[in-house]
Amino acid sequence: MSKEGDQGGGQTSPAQASELQKDEHGCEIGKERWDTELEKCVPVEAPAEKVAEEALRENTQLRIKIKELKAERDGLAKQLTKANDVLEAQVRAKLEKEIKERSHFTDVHLAHMSLDELQTTRDTLTHAKYPKKSIRPGPMGPVGDENEGLTVGDLSIVTAERRKLMMEA
Repeated sequence: MSKEGDQGGGQTSPAQASELQKDEHGCEIGKERWDTELEKCVPVEAPAEKVAEEALRENTQLRIKIKELKAERDGLAKQLTKANDVLEAQVRAKLEKEIKERSHFTDVHLAHMSLDELQTTRDTLTHAKYPKKSIRPGPMGPVGDENEGLTVGDLSIVTAERRKLMMEA
């Protein structure tokens, strides 16, 4: 091989090599890229640096999104709690009304019962059988001054008369 063959075998001169390594904006290919926002050549970041920066940026955005979703969830949880309280109060009022109609429970006693206890009490009262005849205190109806000593057990006239005689003596 001659010296001339080594120099002319498709190699370019240093002036041509520098022209080939720049793009239409004048940025060095492989080392710089054209940034349209800045309108200038900026250094090309290594792929690992680019991935890390994008991951950090995305991580920050996701953290903000998570905070927004948590705030929304908390707001919805408060609304749900309020709605449940209203529904529970309506169910409680309905159960208390049904229980009062069928029994002698007081408001104070019913207020201390849980919803499950109210439901069970109402169900028990629903299945209870009521007497066909009303039980009256004494042989002739309600207890008055003349029948003061009578009890529910005095259903016969004879027993009532004996009790009266015992009370007068």
